Amino acid sequence: VDTLIAQLGSRVPQLANIAHRSKAMVACYPGGGARYVRHCDNSCDTGRGDRCNGRRLTAIIYLNEGWSVLHGGELRLYAPFAPKDKPPLCDVAPLCDRLVPFMRITACRTRCSPRIANAWP
Repeated sequence: VDTLIAQLGSRVPQLANIAHRSKAMVACYPGGGARYVRHCDNSCDTGRGDRCNGRRLTAIIYLNEGWSVLHGGELRLYAPFAPKDKPPLCDVAPLCDRLVPFMRITACRTRCSPRIANAWP
């Protein structure tokens, strides 16, 4: 991850000069309709303030071998600060070994569609 950030930093000004990163989150979402709700990983524009956690980039790697559309669990990305009735920018299938990096500034609100089968995002 550190190498990826260093290489992106020379091309993406918002990722330049990153001095540290947060700890990784590891999760397995069970089937039966489990999901995480629409949220914003960092809800500030200026880099300061009560709602600012400093996160600039989120990266998800999927470990779902044999995933199919019937399993559900797509990552749904929304525009920053989009109202709840605004449609998503895109849905991303959780294919095994897929790395999905996204910047808070371009895809603030995320949610996962309900899972029918176990998943490792």
